[in-house]
Amino acid sequence: MRGEKLELLAHVVSVAAAPLRNLVACVERCHLEARTVVAAAYAAGLSVLGDDEIDRGCLVIDMGGGQTGLAHFAGGKLALVEQVPYGGEHVTADLAWGLSTSRSHAERIKNLFGNVQWRSCDDSSRIEVPLLGDRADQPTGEYPRTRVTQIVRARVEEIFLLAQDRLREHG
Repeated sequence: MRGEKLELLAHVVSVAAAPLRNLVACVERCHLEARTVVAAAYAAGLSVLGDDEIDRGCLVIDMGGGQTGLAHFAGGKLALVEQVPYGGEHVTADLAWGLSTSRSHAERIKNLFGNVQWRSCDDSSRIEVPLLGDRADQPTGEYPRTRVTQIVRARVEEIFLLAQDRLREHG
């Protein structure tokens, strides 16, 4: 056989072998068969995008607990998978620190009141926060809702800027 030109379109995602083997073994111990393993951002993209969106081109940002995954689809194919090492757990930690409360209360505040849009709150709207050492049923702290928005927005902006940098690296 003879050829003049060889083209290859490949997308490589690397992962540490030991944790992946442990995960697959765990699934198989539950009497399930893992046929294939895919990147979480890719799976998220397939679950939320229609065929026309994948053809036209879309960027899926999958904010997980410890990291944020990026999946860029273009021309009906996956063009890029990347990740940023920050996610929702970092937002929770920022809230816990910024509001002087426990991580569990910070998680609840994030889920109930977390937002990045200024128009969704004002300084007159206040949130009762159990401070460190308080009993949950008798909170002594109180913050304007805009403080929660400031904290959440700062971390999410950082995550998006890091994502933008990753995308620029790949053109």
